[in-house]
Amino acid sequence: MTRKIAAKIFQKTAQSNLLIKKEKTEFNTVFFPGCALSSTSPELVRKITDYLGDVNLFTGCCGNPAIQMKDLKSAKKIENKLVKHLGDYKRILVACPNCYQVTKRNFPNSEVAFVYEALNPKDFKLEGNYFMHHPCPIRDKETKNKIERFVVECGLNILDSKSYCCGAKNMMKMLDPEKFKKVNDHANDRLANPLTYCFECKENLKGSTHLLELLFHEKTSEISFFTRWANRFKVSR
Repeated sequence: MTRKIAAKIFQKTAQSNLLIKKEKTEFNTVFFPGCALSSTSPELVRKITDYLGDVNLFTGCCGNPAIQMKDLKSAKKIENKLVKHLGDYKRILVACPNCYQVTKRNFPNSEVAFVYEALNPKDFKLEGNYFMHHPCPIRDKETKNKIERFVVECGLNILDSKSYCCGAKNMMKMLDPEKFKKVNDHANDRLANPLTYCFECKENLKGSTHLLELLFHEKTSEISFFTRWANRFKVSR
């Protein structure tokens, strides 16, 4: 029960207006990096936004933790806030798989796409062999194929493609640490230095690399709980 209360406090804190950057709607496109990227690397958010050019930046939370905890009342409030902030955009670019799924549901009249669809592979000259890891929220072949085509067009070679839960699903790491360890060990025993496009997977899978790290030459490392919140505040200024 204590862990569940802590998780709810975490979710409510993530919705604070102090952590939300909602720029005046000057463009038809908005970049929505998500909590994980924003808390991991404000510099990476800046580099991506600079590359995209004529876009606005929105740094709020999609509310997926509330959905995973079946806190439907909070999830609805967050959904209403998302509609308020993002409803005027024709195109919403996301970096987080969970944000992708939530935003697709809430904005059927907008084009919701992974940020990779707005990147030109010719701008990124990469080399290397990788095992591709697809995170839990992405199960449809079309989306997986789009990501893999982009990776190959950037110059990388995909040795194999796998999908194992890293343990972050349903806030397992916070709510049920024992189950998290079992699920996480299962994934790490079967994956070798994977390439992923989920920052929670990046954090939980040993030797993993996030695709955005490679593209923008911005290596991320493990950071403390307090640094995460400080980064969220920094990226929203």
